[in-house]
Amino acid sequence: MKRSLLVFLALLLTACPGKKSDSDKDKGKEKDKSEKKKSDDDDDDDKGSKKKAQSTGKEMPTAPAPKKLTRDEGKKLIADAIEEFKKPTRDCNKVIHGITTAYPVVYKDGDMGAIDSLIVIARCAEMTQKWNVMRMAATEILQLDPKYSHPAMRARADVYLGNYKTALEELKQLHQKNPKDPEISFTVALAMAKNKLWPETLKIADETVKLAGESKTQEAQEWTFPGSILKYQAHLHLGELEKAEASITGIEKYAPAGMGDKFRKALIPVKSNKVFVEGMIPKEIYLGTYHLYGKSPKAGNLAELTIYNFTGKDQQFKLEIEVPGVTDKNTKSIPVLKGKSETIAITPPITTSFDIAALRAPKRAVVNVKVTDDGGKAVFEQSIDSELEPRDSLPLVWNVGDTQKLTNDFIAAWVTPNSKAVDKFLSEAKKRLKGGQSFSGPQSATIPQVKALYDELKSKGYSYVMDPALFAETSFSQRTRLPAEVLKSTNAQCIEGAILFATLLEAIGLKPVIVRIPGHAFVGWELAPADKGGDVKVTFLETTAVRDADFEQAMKIAAGEFAEQVKAKNFDRGRSFLIDVTAMRKDGITPQPFD
Repeated sequence: MKRSLLVFLALLLTACPGKKSDSDKDKGKEKDKSEKKKSDDDDDDDKGSKKKAQSTGKEMPTAPAPKKLTRDEGKKLIADAIEEFKKPTRDCNKVIHGITTAYPVVYKDGDMGAIDSLIVIARCAEMTQKWNVMRMAATEILQLDPKYSHPAMRARADVYLGNYKTALEELKQLHQKNPKDPEISFTVALAMAKNKLWPETLKIADETVKLAGESKTQEAQEWTFPGSILKYQAHLHLGELEKAEASITGIEKYAPAGMGDKFRKALIPVKSNKVFVEGMIPKEIYLGTYHLYGKSPKAGNLAELTIYNFTGKDQQFKLEIEVPGVTDKNTKSIPVLKGKSETIAITPPITTSFDIAALRAPKRAVVNVKVTDDGGKAVFEQSIDSELEPRDSLPLVWNVGDTQKLTNDFIAAWVTPNSKAVDKFLSEAKKRLKGGQSFSGPQSATIPQVKALYDELKSKGYSYVMDPALFAETSFSQRTRLPAEVLKSTNAQCIEGAILFATLLEAIGLKPVIVRIPGHAFVGWELAPADKGGDVKVTFLETTAVRDADFEQAMKIAAGEFAEQVKAKNFDRGRSFLIDVTAMRKDGITPQPFD
């Protein structure tokens, strides 16, 4: 592992949860987070693109996807990406996009020649906190070479994705087989820290530092740095503040200049107040999913704070949180016994004066957090930078602190069957049903009902195109209009078309699914007994074909696309996803409450 990556990992461990981080940038430079000042006009480097243009809600779709790469073109694309990776100021978005675009063209399953490309993807993904990309690359590497020299890479990605149980199961076996490997030892300690198992973290982090120090290779020795930081964090969370301060001296041997002073400054209020507050605040606040906070277990809450009480007495703490101009102030009290910690989840409500629909472009936001003790003294007070995302910004990943949460399921929040525009469309499409029938959901054959929807859209001149940038491996979100807006414009990108059809299907009582595959999305639905589908329970529809193909052809195209994904095992590999809208409703993923 290169030293720049080790330095990045250490910086990652010291990052204040919830603040914007330059580690998302893909220039290979790890700058101090406190130096970053993001304005509304800054380039959105985290997503590898310029600042998003303001949305009117009626944008035309992007151009059709380019022709498929030849193998020679793919090889060149990969070669260029690897050369880019070798640069000191590498653009990791460009590297990852180049290799992942060309990968299926150049390499076949089991091709050992793919390992070098996969290693580059994994390293770039770790540098830029694209944990799911890192996990996929590491999984492919281990399938090709089970004896790969960095077997903990996949487990480390799992830790940052919150898959703690999966990571710990894999790490237990790795640790038993390789007890002298400092990278594996560090990753075990990291998993323990994320599980807030601080005594275990301290023990294994100490083991990491010793193993790294005894090693004869520079690559192994460099794990001393992140291991030392985990030791510091463990002492801090255990209330061993003097030991935490003493451990800073060891960190400074390996840290960039000035990092030791930052540790000492961070300790000052903790030592003074004998209270440590750790917060998990998202880097982006998505208005399209804000209504899910506190209502869906998949969404959790806007903020989660843990208060550690080292005061020597039981305390009643009060927490205040607010996003000025966006939410009301929310206040909660929580008792914390001496020497213990308590975690509190909280979501301030959107203020009635804030017009969610009016926000059409990302906007800088600040989350104000204040904690006071039972004497009214402020023991923690901080304004945390975030970014407010408009309601048409569909999150693919939530960034919270240094961890990520995949949010494919939140597509169901865009499926909005109660819209007035949807009701109007259904009243027109109903006329296409034979014999004056009405939409009856699973009570009758579903295929004629879906055909009526398809043909009605076709008659109105709806046009769908595939967006080659859709669900790019380097993206954290995708601009996606609500179905009501799509119905007004008669133009849509493929994800918008899939969501529109899913909305119409749910509105007539069917159970839709949305299929997300690399660079594309389409829709499916559960068949009814009257469809006489035999063993087939779900069928699919290519929504981008509405302009150029009839209904039966669109079904055939989608069936072929789904079969290709199954054959390639992309659902198993985590490259493709099936989002069951009905199941998401049961999990609390409700439609956006906007018309």
